[in-house]
Amino acid sequence: MPLSCEEVRSRLAAYRLDTLSLDRRREVGTHMADCVACGQEWNRHRWDSSARHTLVEELKMFLGPAYIPYFDPAWVESEQRGSGLDGVETFRRSMARMYGLAVWGASGSRPDYVEAGIPLLWAAGVRTIVDYGCGLGNDAIPLAKAGFSVTGDEVDSASLSFMLWRLRRRPTLMRPRLQPVRSAPVPDAIWAIHALNLLSDEERHIWQLLRSVRIVVTENVLNRYDPGMMGYPAHQRRRSAADVASLLEDHGFSADNPSSQAPVILWTRRRRSLGLAA
Repeated sequence: MPLSCEEVRSRLAAYRLDTLSLDRRREVGTHMADCVACGQEWNRHRWDSSARHTLVEELKMFLGPAYIPYFDPAWVESEQRGSGLDGVETFRRSMARMYGLAVWGASGSRPDYVEAGIPLLWAAGVRTIVDYGCGLGNDAIPLAKAGFSVTGDEVDSASLSFMLWRLRRRPTLMRPRLQPVRSAPVPDAIWAIHALNLLSDEERHIWQLLRSVRIVVTENVLNRYDPGMMGYPAHQRRRSAADVASLLEDHGFSADNPSSQAPVILWTRRRRSLGLAA
């Protein structure tokens, strides 16, 4: 039986903190995608939960009088995707993604990918990282603080402008650059959280890196890939979880830690793909 509005609203905190079962989480997300009133209540709940977070305070300072309280990025992005723009173009042209990434990170909805990924990266001998699609720097900045040499790779966008503003407040941590990657030194790893699924043409944007690096870190596309995890009940992606996994496997990578609970997966280039003995 579908959940009622009252049942959905009583579960918003658990939905935000990802303490619901995956099936129940999807039921809540599906309801909010179809119910305008509950979607609006969810948006207000997220912003109220984010009110005192440093990231939101920084967003307010960055935008100044242009800051819009309780901005709802989900429905704006849904309308933009209906215009036929691909994921990269939507990101490039829209302020909505900047707001969305901010509230996702500040509200407690976003899994702690960095905490889960750091021990895997150190164990794999990673020292240099390109954070591909680094957004606001929510992962790139703490990865740099943890001691990695990080380059943030991003399209020219409102989110990039905000990240550069944030970096000016944290000098020497990391260095940004714009896509596409051309002749930069090859890093040990690509950090690609919720990035590969948004590209309309991965060969144009990332093929050189995928052919060169030995490690890729993604969100858990094998066991916990849930649209609601980004905090957007109606969030649509260009690629499915299976597509992202196939993309990496086609480029010679295999998953090292496919845990059902881990928020990230570390993908390692298979030895035979380098022409070495198995």
